[in-house]
Amino acid sequence: MQLSILTEHPLTSLTSYTDLMSKCLQAGNPEAHYVKGIQEYIHHKNTVEGIYHLHLATKGSYQNAFYLYGIVMLCRGEMEIGKNIFEKLEW
Repeated sequence: MQLSILTEHPLTSLTSYTDLMSKCLQAGNPEAHYVKGIQEYIHHKNTVEGIYHLHLATKGSYQNAFYLYGIVMLCRGEMEIGKNIFEKLEW
């Protein structure tokens, strides 16, 4: 299932679409993990949980997750991880 509306507006599912998000997370949907990662890392300031979900989104090959996860890793000083993630984008 595509969650493009939520990937464009990730905070929407904090109050709406909660059942859909829950089902998609349980099913391992990479877009849902991307949205959850943004919510946790940025909105809730739960960096560990946010990184976990962003990482899962990259494992599902969700392209937007590669960029955000790479930036987050670089900002946290995890240079090798960040570089490796950006190499996967093949820019």
